[in-house]
Amino acid sequence: MRNLLLSITLGVLSTPLAGPASAQAQTGTGATEGGKRPQNVRALAIRLGDLVESLELTGPLNPLRAATFSSEETGVVVHLPVRKGEFVGSDDPIVELDRGILAAQLAAAEANLNDAKSNESRAMKLLANRAASGDEYSEAQNLLARAVADAKIARIRHERAIIRAPYAGLLVDRKVELGELVHSGQTVARIVDPYTLILEAGVTEPQLAGLSPGASARIRVGQVEREAEVRWVGFEADPGTGKFPLEIEIPNSDLEFRAGIVARATVLLTRHEAVIVVPREAVIPGPSGPTVFRIENGRAHQTPVTLGPKQGNRVIVSEGLSPGDDLVVRGQRGLSDGDAVTVREEALAAEGPQDRDSGRGRVTPRPQGKSTP
Repeated sequence: MRNLLLSITLGVLSTPLAGPASAQAQTGTGATEGGKRPQNVRALAIRLGDLVESLELTGPLNPLRAATFSSEETGVVVHLPVRKGEFVGSDDPIVELDRGILAAQLAAAEANLNDAKSNESRAMKLLANRAASGDEYSEAQNLLARAVADAKIARIRHERAIIRAPYAGLLVDRKVELGELVHSGQTVARIVDPYTLILEAGVTEPQLAGLSPGASARIRVGQVEREAEVRWVGFEADPGTGKFPLEIEIPNSDLEFRAGIVARATVLLTRHEAVIVVPREAVIPGPSGPTVFRIENGRAHQTPVTLGPKQGNRVIVSEGLSPGDDLVVRGQRGLSDGDAVTVREEALAAEGPQDRDSGRGRVTPRPQGKSTP
């Protein structure tokens, strides 16, 4: 009996007692106090960078200069030196009317002018010799003035019977044919200057801040990009849309862009250099203001921040973070202040979620088992 009691006592003493060590073993390795495992997060090492505030716009491209021309004279079309779709230089003829009658009228006006000049000169000599009165000389002067005006009118009419291009451009439409009788005021052609285009768009009142003529812009049509400049910002909003008109001037000397197509424009407003820029989704809004989670010694610390200007998916943090801090940029929604974290991935830039997750190499996986800095 004594040996039996001794065996029972030894068996009881050899059984492990329940306690913290056994509880940790049941919850598994890596569990923190209270049985909560470290949460896997993505982190960004804070560095100074730049943020460019810009405005994204969309609008059609229209030629800076485009005009429809009408004849100022009546006559029959005798020559069409430019075909539809061809380029013309400044002052090149595009439509010529028969000028036979106008040429005769010009010759008569010039002959009359020569006679008037001779009469005025003779009247001046007679007046000097007291052989003519002052009234006679005044009449000769008046006749000369009328002759000068008549010759000028005849010369202008003779010249404008040839319709010329006022600027270099493309003849996009011609509305008359050889032998056709054209009347004064009739439309004959349309010329477009394709070498300078204008993107027309509308901006809201808040978007006007920092926007002024001369601002740099970049135009995109498909894969083609072109530097441009804001040409004009309207002072009166459109009653229908409530937006202010905006024009961006685009050089098009290589004719890469065509008028009428829709283009996208990025207008540069302000450039902030050497600032702390973070992804906007890393910031958690709250009743006490925005906060972020900063990693220190393997734990996430909720930190109030002051935000500055934003652009797209990025925002400037003016207070609350310093270069060298590790910022949680993914997984922060389920964190509480002081939670243990394990950094599984490291973001290489303060971009938005689409940029980081699009497979362009902005995220570097952290090797398993590597300690958190």
